[in-house]
Amino acid sequence: MNPIYIETNELIIQDIKGEDFLELRNIYNDKSICSFLGKKEFSDDEVRYKLKEIEYYRNLNLQIACRISLKKNNQFIGFVRIDLYPTIAMQAAFNISNSPVSEIAPGADYQCAYLLEEFQGKGYMGIVLNELEKLLLKIGIRYIFGAVHKLNRNCISFINKRGCQILDKEPINLYPLNIPVIINKLNDDYFFIRNI
Repeated sequence: MNPIYIETNELIIQDIKGEDFLELRNIYNDKSICSFLGKKEFSDDEVRYKLKEIEYYRNLNLQIACRISLKKNNQFIGFVRIDLYPTIAMQAAFNISNSPVSEIAPGADYQCAYLLEEFQGKGYMGIVLNELEKLLLKIGIRYIFGAVHKLNRNCISFINKRGCQILDKEPINLYPLNIPVIINKLNDDYFFIRNI
């Protein structure tokens, strides 16, 4: 996949790189984000591992991982990571190792979409996801899904406004949506999905 660089009226969306370590560490230690990740803060080694993982999956053309910056001053404000054709990631996330997931299922998994607290609620994430979903359509992705913590009311409201279907009763059978997966355990999350 070609490197990602998108400019909107207010934002720059581009591939995250190793030199973005400090900014990514700030994201993973923002209280408004960590409170829903079950951690107080992430160590430097954990953040470095995430960067290595991003590079690995990007090289396989299985992931989009972008930094979000303000266009006016290039200030880092957030991060988005999307797994493409998410067979392995989805099986690991929902512990469904024996499920017959199609490796070429045309879906994408929003692994994370984070903004630093001071930039939340300003419409930035909607702009970013609109731009990235245009790119997803160009490469053949037809639906997106993800998980959201049950107590993350702002995110639940956001995904509802984007037209996502929230599935919160276990087990979740996605066969009617032509996705050969059954998710047996959600833990503290709701599952969401929609066509793009």
